[in-house]
Amino acid sequence: MTTTATLTSKGQITIPKEIREKLELKKGDKLALIERDGNVILRKVSLEEIRQKALENYESGNTLSHEEVFENLK
Repeated sequence: MTTTATLTSKGQITIPKEIREKLELKKGDKLALIERDGNVILRKVSLEEIRQKALENYESGNTLSHEEVFENLK
């Protein structure tokens, strides 16, 4: 599926309804934006993925910022 979205003056976009429905996106869901070769990939991130990555880092003695947690989900 290919569709377009328009960037607002505040740098925001609206994900089209058909994509939100297909991916079962809802308010509060976390999304990772991954830049690859000049393109942006938008990926839904599950709470379980975030929890698991945080636990792995905690157990290894590392703490991560919010941004670092998402960076490691690629």
